[in-house]
Amino acid sequence: MRPLRDLQQLRRTAALLLLLLVTTAVSALSADAYPQSQTRKPLTKAEILAFVADLLREAKQAADSLPDIAAKGMTWRDVASAYAKAGDIPSAQQIAASLPRLDDKRKDLLLDRADVLLAIADAQTAFRDRDNAKKTLQEARQLAANDMFSFTGLTRFLTIAKAQLRAGDTAGAKSAVLAANGTIQQEAPQSVLRMLLPEMVGLRIAAEDPEGATQMLSGITGAGSIASALQYMAQALADRGDVAEALNTARKTATPSFKIDALLYIATVQAKAGNRAGALQSQQAARESMKGLKDSFDITYAYLHLAEAQAETGNTAGEKQSVQLARTSVESVDAGTFKVKALVNVADALLKLDDKPGAVQVLQSAKRVAGTVTAGYDQDDACAILAPALARAGDLEGARQTAARLTNRYRGRAVYRDIAHAQTRTGDVDGAHKRASAAPNKETKIQALLGIVDALLEKAQMTKP
Repeated sequence: MRPLRDLQQLRRTAALLLLLLVTTAVSALSADAYPQSQTRKPLTKAEILAFVADLLREAKQAADSLPDIAAKGMTWRDVASAYAKAGDIPSAQQIAASLPRLDDKRKDLLLDRADVLLAIADAQTAFRDRDNAKKTLQEARQLAANDMFSFTGLTRFLTIAKAQLRAGDTAGAKSAVLAANGTIQQEAPQSVLRMLLPEMVGLRIAAEDPEGATQMLSGITGAGSIASALQYMAQALADRGDVAEALNTARKTATPSFKIDALLYIATVQAKAGNRAGALQSQQAARESMKGLKDSFDITYAYLHLAEAQAETGNTAGEKQSVQLARTSVESVDAGTFKVKALVNVADALLKLDDKPGAVQVLQSAKRVAGTVTAGYDQDDACAILAPALARAGDLEGARQTAARLTNRYRGRAVYRDIAHAQTRTGDVDGAHKRASAAPNKETKIQALLGIVDALLEKAQMTKP
C-alpha cells in the first residue's frame, strides 16, 4: 500500500532506524527468472543449503570479532535472523542468548534481541511450530515494550502483533494493538505516532475486533488519515474472506488514490481465490476511480498497482499497457527523491515483463534525477533507493558507484546486502562471494554475505531435493 505524499514525508524522520529492521533483501525479479550460475555447475538443494551454512558461519565469525558492542549487537541480530530464515533455529537461539535480557540497561541491545526473537518466531510459524512461536513472541513483545514512545519502537511493537496473528495468537495481537493505542493516546495530537493509527484499524479487523476497529476509526482526524484507515480496513476484510464488506468499505474511501489501492488489493484477493469475474469488476471500479487523479505521482502508482492486479488475472497485454502508461506519467513527477523512487518502481515493473532495455532507460533517468539530489539525508535516500535497482538490472558497477555516495554507514549496510543479493541472483555466486570477502570493513562484508544467503535461500525454495 502507498500512503499519500505528505504522510510519506513525515515518515522520513524515522526512515533510517526503520531500515535497520529490514532483514530480507527485496528483489523485483520473478523467482522463476533465476538463472543458473555461469561459474559453477547447477547445485542441488542440499549443496545450496550446505553453502548457506558455510556463509552464515563466516558471517557469524566476522560479527564475533567486531570490537564495538553496539555494532556487534546489530550484526548478531542480522546473522541470527538469517539463521532463522534458513531453518537453523538452534543457531539463531544461541545468538539470541548472547544478547541481553530484560534486566540489562542497554536498550539498543534489548531491542536487537527483540528483533532476533521476532525472526525466530516467524521461522517457527513457517515450520508449523506455533506453540513455541507464541512463546517466543511473548518474550519479544516484553522487550519491545521498552521502546514504545518512538515511531520506530511502536512500529516494531506492531510488527510483533502481526507476527502474533500469523502464529494464530489473535488475542495476543488484539492486546498488543490496544497497548499501542494506549501509548498513542498519551501523546500530543500532532505526534508522529498518530500516523500508525490507520494501520492499527486494519490490525483490529484482522484480530477479529470489528467494533474496536470502528471505534478507533471514529477517533481519526484528517481526510488522508481517514482514507488510509478505510483502505487498511478494506484490505483486512478481504484477507478475512469478507469481500462484500471489503468492497463496501473501499467505496466509502473519499480519497481516490486510497480507494484505488483498496479496490486493486481486493481484486488480487479475488483472483487468488479463483473469482476472476469479481477481480475484473474490482479492477474496472479502480479504473473508474483513476479518473479523479490529478497528481502524476498518484497516477504513476495507480497504473503500477493496476498492472500487478492484471498480472494476477493473466491479462499480460493489459499489464504491459499499464506499465507503459506509468512510464509516461512518471516523467511528470516533480524531481527529487520521490521521483527516483517512482522511476525505480517503473523499472522494476519493466524487468518483471522481461523488458530489460526499457528498464535500463528508465534507470538512466533515475540516475540523472538522483544526481541532482545533494542535500545530506535526501542524497542518501536517493542513493539507497537507486543502487539496488541498478544491481537488479545488471549494472553492478553503477550500483557500487551509487552506493559509494552514501554518507551514512548504516544506510550502506542494507544497500550492499541488496547488491550482493542481486549479483547472486544473476548466477554469479562466486563473484558475489569474492566481492564480499574484499569488502572494506567487516560490517559491509557481513551484510554482503547475508545478501548472498538471501538469494541462495530463494534458489533453494525453487530447487528439487
